[in-house]
Amino acid sequence: MLAYQQTIALQKRLFFGISHSVFPNTLCGKFCFLSLILTMPFYRLVCWVALLMGAVPVLAQEQEEKHLDTQPQDIYNATTTLFTTQEDIQYNQKDYRAVADDMSISGLHRFTFVQKYGNKLQNLGNNGTASKSIFYIIPKDIGLTSGFHAYDIYFRSPDQFRYYDTQSPYSKMYIMLARFGSFYADVCHSRNVTPHWNIGINFRNMMTDKEWIPSNRNDKNVISHGLDLFTHYKTEGEQYQLLAHYLIAKHRVRETGGIYTPRYAKSNDEQAFWKHNMQNRLQGGSQGHPESSDARKRFHLYHQFALTEQLWTYQELEIQKNKYQFTADPLHERTKTSLGGRKTDTQQVIKDTTTVGAAHHELGIKGDWRNFFYCGYYRYKKIEFELPKGWDNLDLDEQYIGLRTRYSFGDGNHTLQATGEYLWPEFYKVRAAYEGALVELACEQIRHKPSFVEQSYHGYHRNWNKHYTPPTATQIRGGFKLANSKIQLRPYASWTRIHNHIYFKHKSEERHAIATEPTQAEKHADIATLSTDLGLALGRHIRWDSELTIAGTLGPNAHILNVPTLLANSRLYYTDTTATGNGTFEAGIDMHWKSSYKADAYDPVTQQFYLQNEFNAYSYPVIDLFLNFRIENFSAFIKFSHCNEFWLSPAPGYFVTPLYPGQKKALDIGLNWSFFD
Repeated sequence: MLAYQQTIALQKRLFFGISHSVFPNTLCGKFCFLSLILTMPFYRLVCWVALLMGAVPVLAQEQEEKHLDTQPQDIYNATTTLFTTQEDIQYNQKDYRAVADDMSISGLHRFTFVQKYGNKLQNLGNNGTASKSIFYIIPKDIGLTSGFHAYDIYFRSPDQFRYYDTQSPYSKMYIMLARFGSFYADVCHSRNVTPHWNIGINFRNMMTDKEWIPSNRNDKNVISHGLDLFTHYKTEGEQYQLLAHYLIAKHRVRETGGIYTPRYAKSNDEQAFWKHNMQNRLQGGSQGHPESSDARKRFHLYHQFALTEQLWTYQELEIQKNKYQFTADPLHERTKTSLGGRKTDTQQVIKDTTTVGAAHHELGIKGDWRNFFYCGYYRYKKIEFELPKGWDNLDLDEQYIGLRTRYSFGDGNHTLQATGEYLWPEFYKVRAAYEGALVELACEQIRHKPSFVEQSYHGYHRNWNKHYTPPTATQIRGGFKLANSKIQLRPYASWTRIHNHIYFKHKSEERHAIATEPTQAEKHADIATLSTDLGLALGRHIRWDSELTIAGTLGPNAHILNVPTLLANSRLYYTDTTATGNGTFEAGIDMHWKSSYKADAYDPVTQQFYLQNEFNAYSYPVIDLFLNFRIENFSAFIKFSHCNEFWLSPAPGYFVTPLYPGQKKALDIGLNWSFFD
């Protein structure tokens, strides 16, 4: 009993410790923190980790006071709290930046992941669903990858982690409420234990309701949660620095397969779809919802040491494990032969699971000599694929060498870059780029391994083993910048040639089926794009920002790359700042539109988008009304999304992916609050 009472007392001390450090010492602050924990299911699991982070300042307060400035806390603000990234440190690119530089409200209302990427992503109509780039992007990796990339953007990559240097406890809370029960929360807390050692925690949660054909009022489409722990240590004079983080996250999507009616399948009139009863294509049987999931764990360490003033050595270590799974009752299109060649007709829930473990170790040297930066490295990577029973696991090793250089001249206004990487025996990537005050040019070429899922998949619903010629891609892009107080103009163009492209295609002749398999094009395809970013000041307070992209495909295999011919984003708004300068706002209209095109369809079983040439994602503008504002360290937005629903078309919606409608009209609210004491 005594031990139990001591435990309860400690819990109370930890709770008030972190609530005092994260939120102002007010009843409202305590209530906000407690409400956050009690109302979000995932935070019930991770709050103890957060409380332990709060225990660090509580138990080490006396030590901290010896090191930190003892002046009043109101001197600490967004300009005294700094952050950096691993890329900045590893490649000697930038010094620390102030949090104040990242508190602009411009575009704050563009909160969905598709909008954050300039509406150049294709998803399944709902925030948090599977996504891919509308336009071809050259792969980053030349080695073997899993090929499961549909949910990558929902996991923080190593280069996206921020490492802070705070003179006082720093906390940031972002909460977005939308569409009845949907919300997104991202909460971060960081503080210096000593002037040279910072620790932090970041946890996030996403819940998105189904908008089309929900089975009940709280039928969730997306359930996602994640926790990050991070730390940064540096010696006085920064002769030695260490960055490390640990990520654990899981992203779950309850699949529908889109919405389908026999009437729509037989009709050439796409508007007829909306005039008949709609049904989910993947029905959750007696065992529940068909579901895709992506669970990831990652430990990442980077540290560097100065051998001389111009020569540094560094080491990077990363260990990760990803688990990709599709769970469902047997689908109507399943193959008759399961794993190992055994026939089965089971009615139990089937789980197609692929587990990937990977570790890489990189050693390198780097340095600056006058205006020249150089970095050379060797990387060893080990990959393990755990396959279902009946198949042998796959283990392989990869060894890389690489070089990265940068030369700056003209008072830093002009930069030349050259990078290269080689993977034995035949894979490589090279890139050369120039960036000046007015002109940007870049050329890149890559020859990479096919992904694992393209080569091999063994599950109940899909099964293949294939061999391919390594794909190659070459891209040339360039543009120029013109700017003054009234106009900012940035036209740019790109040309990309892809050889031996691997893509997924429809396997069945039935339009309602979704069975797919990978295949390889024997010839090449070209993609050409021409884009223009334009910003105009229409008077003292009115601004117009727009972007237009024109794209086309050429070559013998142009038919395997479907892209919209035109894509436009435009924003017209009024902006002003208070007389004291501590507040600002902008209000206006935001529009996105792209021309009709045969958008890729989606196979939830393998988490792959695939080529189709039957369904036309027709042209449709999406218009939003928004108000963004900031008062000191608090910013927020109010947004009427898709306000033009029913205005421009007799249909109550539009498609972003074949059989996946876009989001309905809704009122969205977002809050972003930073604390520096």
